Amino acid sequence: MALFGPSTATATVAANTNAVTVTGMDLTVVTPGMTISLGARDRKKGDAWIIGAVAANGTNGGTLTLAGSVPDASTNVPFVIDTTGYLGTDASYAAAIGLAILSTLATLFGVATNLYSGARQLVLDKVSGSTVGRIAFAIAGRSWGDIAHRTLTYTPTGGQAASVETLALRAFPDGTTPTDALVIDLSAGTGDLRKGTATMASSSTVDLGSAPAGKVLITGTAAIASFGPGKNLERRCFIVDGGAVLKHAATSLSLPGRADIATAAGDQFVALSDSAGNWRVTSYQRASGKPLILPSLSDLGAQAALGFTPIQQGGGGGQGENKIYLGYSSALSSLRAQVDATDFGRVWTDYAAGNVLAGAGYQKFPNGLILQWSSVQVSDSDFTATFPIAFPNACFGVVPAVTYPTGSDTAYAVSVDDVRKNLVNLRCRVTRAGTTQAQGALPVRYLAWGY
Repeated sequence: MALFGPSTATATVAANTNAVTVTGMDLTVVTPGMTISLGARDRKKGDAWIIGAVAANGTNGGTLTLAGSVPDASTNVPFVIDTTGYLGTDASYAAAIGLAILSTLATLFGVATNLYSGARQLVLDKVSGSTVGRIAFAIAGRSWGDIAHRTLTYTPTGGQAASVETLALRAFPDGTTPTDALVIDLSAGTGDLRKGTATMASSSTVDLGSAPAGKVLITGTAAIASFGPGKNLERRCFIVDGGAVLKHAATSLSLPGRADIATAAGDQFVALSDSAGNWRVTSYQRASGKPLILPSLSDLGAQAALGFTPIQQGGGGGQGENKIYLGYSSALSSLRAQVDATDFGRVWTDYAAGNVLAGAGYQKFPNGLILQWSSVQVSDSDFTATFPIAFPNACFGVVPAVTYPTGSDTAYAVSVDDVRKNLVNLRCRVTRAGTTQAQGALPVRYLAWGY
């Protein structure tokens, strides 16, 4: 007698039905004509029910349809299957078992191996038209993904065709056509990860680690204080609406510039998390193209703001695009100007030149020339006039004049004698009817020049 009663298999059948659900046994070895006894696995117990049809569910059970209905219900009970009824001989059953084993071995070591667990299917495809070998994953016959080892041929722009051995993790979004998600170059040990996009709404916590994609679109305007607890992650984020504020936190959410960032539509940034789940924004790019943090003038090597609008350098009517230098000369105590390579010397300014515009005064010029003037009237005919200021170096000359009314036969004259840096001696004379003599109390004005 040949009995089959797996140690962990069970059977369930409702009262007055003929459908027996079996779990924990490969029903591909069971065929119509065999019998099943419910209630024990170490002996036949009760009636032996004839099996009319078998519907295997992979290698883990299935449904047996009996020739008649079972009057009493049984739930997860042990059972025994008697093979003696199969074509009437034990030898026939043994032959069937042998064929099933051969079929299994052929499947296992053939070009494709299908492993089942319920509706789930794992396919080991060793010879495929586009792969060297692959492991495919399916549910109820619908392909969801595979891992494929294949030779990838490509042609670089302007180069020769090249081939590399690759291992690709592929998805089947439509159930038929594979799409590479990760391609590993086996000759170089490098990989190309294709990153998808997920959309998340802004809130106090935007859990970037929960997004099943490397790129995240952030919508809404709520302030964001955390990117969640995700560890060792990298996310490229894109701001959709703008207006949300990223809140800086020294440890959990470190931002460039150590300050909050007011986002704008079109901005994007890269965020990395460490092994503790702390996030750091390593780069932030504004849609406007402007930098997030403006460099200081000292960073740029520029001078500070003048605080006033300077005169434009060249470019006016009849002017060339010259380079103008203007600076203070401590040696000359004045401003000095230069255009390109031509030195224009000192610049005339009221401060540098100096003047006293009065009856006794002077005017200094940028080149060092000094003009002085004054008026003198004393009782003596010969006298000394002191200049308003002393010439620093020398007096070149003095021109005096008498300002006094004359008659038709009278002439006044004044002459210069002994000119020094700080004074001049003057002599006044009068001529009447051909006679010349000294004359005092005449009003005299003079102009002196020097440097």
